[in-house]
Amino acid sequence: MEVSYLPNNQSSPPSYHEATGQQFQHAARYHMLAEVTDVLPSAPLATNENHAPPQRTKPRYQAIIITGIIVGGSILIALIVSFTLIFGVLKKSTTTTTTTTTTTTTTTTTQRPKCFDGDTTVVREDGSRVRMRNLKVGDQVIVAYKTSDNGIELRSSPILAMDIYQKYDNDSPVDYLEIQVAANISIPPLHITRRHSLLVRREHDSEVKYLFASQVNIGDHLYLLKNDYRSAVQTKITHIKDVTLFDAYAPLTLEGNLVVNDVVVSCYGTFTHSFVHLAMAPRRWLLYGALHTTLMGQKYVEEHFNLIIKYLMAINLL
Repeated sequence: MEVSYLPNNQSSPPSYHEATGQQFQHAARYHMLAEVTDVLPSAPLATNENHAPPQRTKPRYQAIIITGIIVGGSILIALIVSFTLIFGVLKKSTTTTTTTTTTTTTTTTTQRPKCFDGDTTVVREDGSRVRMRNLKVGDQVIVAYKTSDNGIELRSSPILAMDIYQKYDNDSPVDYLEIQVAANISIPPLHITRRHSLLVRREHDSEVKYLFASQVNIGDHLYLLKNDYRSAVQTKITHIKDVTLFDAYAPLTLEGNLVVNDVVVSCYGTFTHSFVHLAMAPRRWLLYGALHTTLMGQKYVEEHFNLIIKYLMAINLL
C-alpha cells in the first residue's frame, strides 16, 4: 500500500516558493503569539489554603495596655511620693517637754504650718480681693507664669484645693514673717511663714527664683501686681519683722503659685518650690480634672474622651 506524506488536499509536493512562503507565515504567527504571551498575566501559583502564612496584626490593644500600665504606675508612684514626703513633713510636729517640781512631765505638740494667715487677701480674676479664710475651691484667681524672654506675666486659674492647717485659735499662735515692699499705693504687708516660698530676685542678681521667706533680705525684689492685673513689676523689700498670728491656710493652683497681698508667692513650703511642684503634679492634675468635670458636666467629659479616642486612632492604636 502506498503511503502519502503530503498534506491533505495536496496531490503533489509544493514548489520551492510555496514552501518558503509557508515557513515565513509560520514564523510570523509564532512571533506574534510570543508577544501576546509576554503581556498576559501569569497564573498565580497554586498554594495550599490550609498552610497559608498568617497575616501580621498590629498589637494595638497590647500597646494601649502597656501604655496604661506605665502611666498608671508612674502616677501611683508620684502620688505616694507626694503624700508621703509632702504631707507627712507638713504635719510634722515639734514636741516640748516641761518638767515640774513633782517630776510630772507634760508634753505639748504644736503644728508647724507653711502657709498664710486668714486675713491675707488673694486677688481674683476681676481684680477683687478675698480673704484667705473665705477662699473656695473653683474661685478664679490671678497666677503667674514665665514668658519666653524670662519675663513674668499673669493670668487667671482656679483654686484646686484649700489646705487648712489651723483655723483661727487664740490658744495656738503661729509664727510669721511680715514683709513690706515699696509701692506707689498702700498695700498691706505680706504675712508668710518662714519655710514658705515666694518669687524673688536678689539685690545683686539678675536671676529670678523661688526662695524661702527666711532667705530674703531687705533690698531684695519681689514681684508686685500691676494695675492691669496681667503683669507684675519688681519692687524692693523695705521691712521684715517677726509677728504672731493665729490661723494658717495654703491654697493650691495648677501653676503652683498665686498673688497674695498683691505679691507673687508659691503655693508650697518646707521643700524647694521646684521639687514640691514636680512631686505634687499628680495631685494637681487629678484635682484639675475633677474640678472641670464637676463644673462642665457629662458633656465636657464626653467631648474630651472623644478627643482622646481620635488621638489614639490618629497614632494607629485603635
